[in-house]
Amino acid sequence: MKKSHIINKIAAVALLAVMVSGSSTTSPYSLEDMSKRYHDEDMENALAGDAEAQAAVAYDYKVGSVVAQDLREAEKWYRKAAEQGNIDAQSCLMRLHDRKSMYAHKNPEECVKWSEKLYGNPKADASDKLHAAIVLCNCYRDGYGVKKDASKEDEWRKIYYALNNISY
Repeated sequence: MKKSHIINKIAAVALLAVMVSGSSTTSPYSLEDMSKRYHDEDMENALAGDAEAQAAVAYDYKVGSVVAQDLREAEKWYRKAAEQGNIDAQSCLMRLHDRKSMYAHKNPEECVKWSEKLYGNPKADASDKLHAAIVLCNCYRDGYGVKKDASKEDEWRKIYYALNNISY
């Protein structure tokens, strides 16, 4: 999900809170109502295939502040967005399936898949590529989702160092 989308949602809810707290009249909408309205709007757009909205819905399920937390549902929506090339969704799937993740349904092959897709995504920034490179380096080192391969580990380590401007 684009960080700007999250920031816009937070800013709108915060603005409403300021308006309500500084007003002598009662607003017809609570913060919870506004958050739910944003979620419902995102869900409608997500169902229509909007990748940014799909990532927003996934985030809501991951965090559990607007709807009940449900990581399986979050994964489902992140996958829909990621398959359309959404960088944030690809990054979230990579992290969800990483060996360090607490997610009960993590899958090593999915970690590798989304790390590779994120690294290869032309819209990914240096930070995204950096994280994907070190995750892939560790996967090849540990045999997590792939067969252990020292040369592939070294290849990804060199990429990681190059992205960090570190000589190898």
